[in-house]
Amino acid sequence: MKILILNWRDTKNPKSGGAEIVTLEHARAWVKSGHTVTWLTGKFKNSLSQETIDGVQIVRKGSSLSIYLIAPFFYFFSQQKFDLVIGLEISYESTWIGRLFRSSVRKISAKQAGNVPVP
Repeated sequence: MKILILNWRDTKNPKSGGAEIVTLEHARAWVKSGHTVTWLTGKFKNSLSQETIDGVQIVRKGSSLSIYLIAPFFYFFSQQKFDLVIGLEISYESTWIGRLFRSSVRKISAKQAGNVPVP
């Protein structure tokens, strides 16, 4: 399964905290189980545009604010077709962006979702 994580920070961001650490732990477990995980996040000072951390592809674009506008374009125009999109910020769930993702992401069965372990 191809999983896309949306969050304005990743674990290397100076402002990251516990949520990003826990998210990386989940992502590592999914990679270990054979899933492909991409984490789309905003850039920060001196950050790399792309890197891989423990098998998780980190893609940094825009800023902590513009990432909310970039995310739909990344999703729709990426060469990858994601099976599961995880939005970690309230902004993704409560805005038009969240509705856009909900209407476009392929529905998965409970059995398929059960194959994505939560450590």
